[in-house]
Amino acid sequence: MRSCFVGVKTGWRLVLALLTLEAGSRLVARAQDEPGISIGGFYERIQDNEVSDELRTFDYYGVRLQWRDARWVTLYADLGLARGEWNHYEAEGSGLFGVGLYFWAWRAEDLALPLDIGLHGAVYAGNLEWEKEGADGNGANDSYRRFIGQAVFRADMGQGVRPMVRVGVVRLSGEAPDGHGDEEWKKTRPSVGVGLEYAPHPHFSVGAEGNYIAGPGFAVGLAFWF
Repeated sequence: MRSCFVGVKTGWRLVLALLTLEAGSRLVARAQDEPGISIGGFYERIQDNEVSDELRTFDYYGVRLQWRDARWVTLYADLGLARGEWNHYEAEGSGLFGVGLYFWAWRAEDLALPLDIGLHGAVYAGNLEWEKEGADGNGANDSYRRFIGQAVFRADMGQGVRPMVRVGVVRLSGEAPDGHGDEEWKKTRPSVGVGLEYAPHPHFSVGAEGNYIAGPGFAVGLAFWF
């Protein structure tokens, strides 16, 4: 009787072990990234607003720090300098800081290509100083803010190739460089980004993207993962 009980107990342990192994294999199958942290660089050009038939353009470059887990989250922080242009005004070498998050809510693995679906949010802030071309003296200060909310779709083509589409809105907040009303500088605009990430090695990745807010732009970046 005792040997029968031991046999049943051993059998249940075997079943539990198999179930645990199966659950673990499914978890690995649903992994979307290799966990780690990275440091890298980026360059971005955006045209985010149009006032008086003139586009406001930013060239933004600097350092990006990232952290990601295997399944759900990628966090990043950007620290860089922005050069802005609008009408006859310029902002030279102004600091701009941003933090962002990708939350990967779902992976569709039954398609021809695995598809990751998630959300992207980011906030950028900086104090810009606009100066009119050819003018002497102090410029106009601008407490610039940019808030981003988007849905994200990312396919996994294998060999480290992953195209991505981001669709959502951008909320802009700031002050008029020319001293007129600020209403036109506080807008919510649709935003679209289409890009490609290529990771030929687990510790290195590069990316490129085209974007559109008030006008076309682009971004490029690289990252070293640890």
